[in-house]
Parts: sequence; structure tokens; C-alpha cells
Amino acid sequence: MSLPLEGTKVIEFTTMVAAPAACAILSDWGADVIKVEKTGGEDIRHILRINFGRDEDWGPFVGDNRGKKSVVLDVKTDVGMQALQKLIASADVFVSNFRLDALRRLEIDPDTLMNRYPTLICAQITGYGMTGPEKDTPAYDMGAFWARTGLSMNSVTDVGGPRSPSNGVGDRITGMTLAGGIVGALFRREKTGKGGLVETSLMRAGVYANGGLLSYKLSTGRKPKYVEPIEPQANPFMGVYTTADGTFIQLLGILSQSQLAPISNCFNLPEFITDKRFNNPGGRAKNSILVHKILKEKIASKSLNELKSLFKKFDVWYAPFLSVNELLTDEQAMNNGTFATLPNGTMTYNTPVNFFDSSTGKELNTKARGNAPDVGQHTKMELEKVGIHGNDLEVILKNNDKKREFPDLQNPKNKKSKL
Repeated sequence: MSLPLEGTKVIEFTTMVAAPAACAILSDWGADVIKVEKTGGEDIRHILRINFGRDEDWGPFVGDNRGKKSVVLDVKTDVGMQALQKLIASADVFVSNFRLDALRRLEIDPDTLMNRYPTLICAQITGYGMTGPEKDTPAYDMGAFWARTGLSMNSVTDVGGPRSPSNGVGDRITGMTLAGGIVGALFRREKTGKGGLVETSLMRAGVYANGGLLSYKLSTGRKPKYVEPIEPQANPFMGVYTTADGTFIQLLGILSQSQLAPISNCFNLPEFITDKRFNNPGGRAKNSILVHKILKEKIASKSLNELKSLFKKFDVWYAPFLSVNELLTDEQAMNNGTFATLPNGTMTYNTPVNFFDSSTGKELNTKARGNAPDVGQHTKMELEKVGIHGNDLEVILKNNDKKREFPDLQNPKNKKSKL
């Protein structure tokens, strides 16, 4: 059974996380993704070498670049740019997240490419969009996705400051968004024969992710209240509580009345059914501090395992807060396709979408399909496929073998080390 994007060729001319994450998804879905890197490999591959002097690829680079091929080109040279143009001409999709003014200088911006290759899908990620006064402003997800969109303010008090979010979360959400857009553009091309531009931005993806608070403001006109998650909520059945063994859990009674009987029975709280202070949403909102206190004491008296058993018995909706270490041993995650092991034995995360064949009911193997490539591992093979041979190929391969130099932070007397 073929994968959804089998036979689709993608040229990835990217950096950092968001666009590479999009292309990793396309690779998992069967596309042939060729990653074009600069001499010595792109910066994010070497971030540990650049910042800390550690001779190893950055861990997340593996997850965001599994299953791809690597071609090294110096696109500032004529022979390097000609090679890139031949790769693009052979492709279905060209993906980039470099700033548009840089792409224009190289004449590989979306407008130029779409005029040159009418059936090509150009896919672009920007920080803040392709129009507006900040269209050329550089961005990372901590700024454009989190800080600029209000998301970072979702869990601070009126007197506290915002927390710095985990790196890459917004990037990967934006990458998933672009991957979906690319598939939509490919489907459109099947119907019309025309290529086109697919664009998203860290800011737009962040605004969409923050739709709950934005909708509250837009529909009510009131300013959302940012609170610490551990504080009493107007709906205590949606609160965060701590178990006897120190685990945080999130109750999930968003439709609080439907969880009234389960929570009452689970914790032997008949007053939640009989007392008007507790048996309706308005009463619980007025007495939220008291309800929170009652639930806090009940939950704090039991271990997570005890609560798991009770919650399953009485159908109380909840979720535990897991650390990354705990997630890696979580039984559900281990059994639902969340993780994959690459051919070299490295464990990574899978694309969060499964496909099934309608005639057999069997799942298609849209799992992480290969290792992250070494720098320039596939340069010769992929360039020969598009007709580059002889002296031009020899010049490119000499560049392919060059190593990058990095500060030797472990031995400051040695100014640079070649890796």
C-alpha cells in the first residue's frame, strides 16, 4: 500500500525548526524530501557546537530531519545556484523559511519561482506574514508565536511576569499547519494543473492557537483574566490539584454539570448533589474557593494510582501532568504510535496523524522512516539525477567535503576546531 505523498518530490531550503518540522511530516507521509544545506551543514544542526563546544548534532535536529536526504550547495556561486535551480525544476514542492528579501536577492522567492515553474507549489513560513510593516522582521517562535499573540500571558497573575515558553513548540505547530496547507495545494493542483503559494507565519499560527481567549474578548468585550493554573477557578471541576505523592493533575469537567455526579460519587460528597451552593454551575462559581478547598483536600489524600482507579470506576475526566522522562515510559504513549525507533536505534516522536486503507482497514506505515542525514550525504546521488555531471559536479563535491569551524569552548587556548 502506497503512502499518501509517495512520488512527491520536495526541495527544502530552510533553517532552524518550523519549516524543517513541516518537511519531516511530508517525509513521514511518503514524500522524497531533499534538504539543501550550506557548506558544512545548517546552523541548527550545529547549535551545540556553536554555543557549547559539544561535538554532537542537536537532539531535536534528528526528530525534525528524519527520513530526509542532504545536499550541500553554496548557492552564492553560479554552479551552486544552477544546481539548486535544477533541483527545484524537478520538484513538486519548494519549502523555505528564509526571509523574503534574502530569497529575492537569490531570485528564488515565491513570485519568481511561480513565474518560472507554473506547476510548482511554493511553501513559505515567515515570522509575521508576507504583508504589513513587520513582514521582514526576523522572528523565532518564542517571540512571534508566544509573546506577540498573548499566549505567553495565559498563565501569569496580574502582578507576575510571563514565563519563557519551551523552545520549538510554536515552531512545530506552525510546521504542522504548513504541512496541511501543502497537501491542500497539491490536491488543488490535481484538479487545476496549477501550482501556487502556500504561506503561514508563526504569528498567525499563534493567534489561531490562542483562539479561546481571543474569542472570549471578541464575544464579550471583556479582558480575559490571566491566572495561575493552581489558583481556584470559577469552574473548580477544571482546576489543577496535587496528589498525595506530589503529582499535579488536571480535572477536565469543562461541562461541569455532566461531571457533578461522577465527582460526587468518586469522593463521597453527597452535598455536591443536595446543596444549592454546589449542585449548579452558578452556585459553584460563587463558592469556587470552597469547592476548590474541598476537592484539594480529597485529592491530596490519595496517590495518583489510587486516583486513577477511582476516576476510571466513576468516569471522572482528568489528566496527569507528566515530565518528559515520565512521558517516555507512559504506557499509553508507548502503545498508540507516539514514538518510533529510527534504523540507527535513535528514538524519536512520530507525526501525530495515522492513515488507514479503506479496503483492508490496515494502517499505512506513516512512521518516521529513516535517520537524519549526515551533512551532504546525498549530494552526488541527487545531483546526478537532475543531470549534473563532470566539472560542475566535481566543484560541488569539493565544497561538499569542507568542514565548518567552531570556537573550541572546551579548550579556549585553541581558537577553533573543525567539525
